[in-house]
Amino acid sequence: MKFLFAALLVLSCLSFADDHEGMKGKNFDKMKAKALDHIVNRQQNLTKFKACVEAAKDKDALKTCRKENMKRNKEMRSAMKEKRQQRKANRKNKKD
Repeated sequence: MKFLFAALLVLSCLSFADDHEGMKGKNFDKMKAKALDHIVNRQQNLTKFKACVEAAKDKDALKTCRKENMKRNKEMRSAMKEKRQQRKANRKNKKD
């Protein structure tokens, strides 16, 4: 009887573990896509900043490049923050 109970316990744990792995794969793909998208956006901003710095002829032009880069980064951060807040609100609404 104990052996049967132990065997059923082990099999049920394995079935739950198997289902859980399937969900991880879906979440992993989403997280990977988000990370790659974020990297591409950052690369584009850095490429623009690099081109601006290379084209700068004086100190004022370099200062303008830095300000524009900071502005782009701030916009990107605020967009990410807004997305986080939306996800948080969606999760909260699902719980209610």
